[in-house]
This record gives sequence, C-alpha cells and structure tokens, in this order.
Amino acid sequence: MRAPMETTKKRYELISGAERASTPKHKICGAMLGKVIKVHDGDTCWVAVLLPGRARPEYLRVRMLGYDAPELKGKSLDYAKEVRDVLRKLILGKVVLLAIPPDEKDDPYGRTLGHIYVMPRDAPARAIRASRFCCFGLGSVDAPTPPGPDAKEAERVTVRGRKVEVPPTISIPGNATVAIGDMLCVNVWMADHSGSKPYDGKKGRPEWTDGELERGYFPQAPE
Repeated sequence: MRAPMETTKKRYELISGAERASTPKHKICGAMLGKVIKVHDGDTCWVAVLLPGRARPEYLRVRMLGYDAPELKGKSLDYAKEVRDVLRKLILGKVVLLAIPPDEKDDPYGRTLGHIYVMPRDAPARAIRASRFCCFGLGSVDAPTPPGPDAKEAERVTVRGRKVEVPPTISIPGNATVAIGDMLCVNVWMADHSGSKPYDGKKGRPEWTDGELERGYFPQAPE
C-alpha cells in the first residue's frame, strides 16, 4: 500500500506522473490551481490538477477559449509551431490558475474549455503577500523575490515575420493572495499578440486563408 503523502512538496512532485482525469464530461467547473505539463499547440495544453476527493493529480486537456491557433499539420505547420512556442514560453512548467466557466461544455474532442491565468514576473509586490492560498492542496511554490535591476525582460520572438514581445512569467505562489487583476489572462494575450484568430468555441472553427497563414492574423501589418 502506498504511503500517505506527507508534505505538499511530495504531492507536487507527483504531477510529473499525472494521468488523464477520469471525471465525467461537463462535471468540472470553477477556478483551480494547476501545473501546465504540456503545450500541444497554440491553443491546447495539459494542466495537472488535484480534484476534490482524488489522491493523485490528474491532467485535463484544456482548449483555451477566445482564439484559434493554426493546426500542426499541412501548410499551416510552420506557423503553428511559432504560435505553439509562444504559448510554451508563457505557461509551460508554470503553476497557473485554470478557470472553467460553468456554462461551457467539453469540445467535440473531449477537451475542457477554459481560461488560463499566470503571474507576470513584474507583478506588483502587493500581489505576493503571505497568506494561505492553495486550491485543492495541489501544492505550492516559493514566493518569488521582487524583481531587481537584472530581472528578465520581455523576450522578443518572431511570428510570421513580426516581432512579438513575450512577457516573462512565473508560477503563481502557493502562499500568495492573488487578485485576477494582477495576473495575465493568457487567452486574451494570445488573441491579441500571437497572430491567432478570434474564436468563441461555440461554432465551427474559422477557416484560415493562404494569405493569413503566410502573414499571420494581426490587426495591423508587420512593421
């Protein structure tokens, strides 16, 4: 018989072996902390969470609401890799807040529809203060030190020939009281900066034209 998990750290380390959640469809909603263990493409990731009543973390395949990234296949493959890599820089390996609206159902592929929030590296000091903040006992991470003069700046990447500044992010500290307004909504940021198309998830996926795949879906032409 497996020994009981004695510390938060041990529970947290089990995330690496998380299995896919077996919770019936449409039964999960609300906000919870989770760790992003995989970014599949520009709008889909796997988030390990510890659901109520479960002894081990399980992962949800999350389809991020609000935008549609190009597919990792065919003529859109190169573009899709660029957008996927941007999302990886924002959330991969980070503890994030996963918000699943109660009125959203899984998509046709069984993915959970939701929003993801992450902590910007330059979040106000007031956003990181001692408290007991740990959803579902998933575990915590050390609170980061306030950014100093050598703090990492935004990373510049290229998406369809356009320079995009990806803000540095950190895991949400498990011992912090964090307001939504102090966090970065990754869905909104990706919709505005990654060249992805607006998409509400309620109708068929938008079609990508050859021109959009070549230039990216940006409000303005590249500078």
